[in-house]
Amino acid sequence: MSDQLKDKIDDLSQEIRDRMLAEKVLQAEDHAAQLSESSAILDGILAEAKNISFNATLAFNAYTNIKDNTDEAEKVAKEAKALANEAMQASLSLAQANSCCRKALRQEHRSFDTQ
Repeated sequence: MSDQLKDKIDDLSQEIRDRMLAEKVLQAEDHAAQLSESSAILDGILAEAKNISFNATLAFNAYTNIKDNTDEAEKVAKEAKALANEAMQASLSLAQANSCCRKALRQEHRSFDTQ
């Protein structure tokens, strides 16, 4: 039983490393922050555009597209972070279960040795 838990933990840890989940979460968060900054800049541009003869509709559409992309990137970043957290929690749970199993096996082994 203990070997199975260890194998599962090893597999899950390897999957996290192979898929580079932590790095992908950071990249997604950085990308969302960059898009958010772009959106803020476009907010300012849009405010200025109201005071000049500029095609406000075009600016608004560009802003909306960037805002939508920012929102989507943020959503993806949060989902990636949640998945990474779930994977880490599962890994920790398996590690704790493995530790408990090993402890129980050691105690059982000791009780056989004393008999």
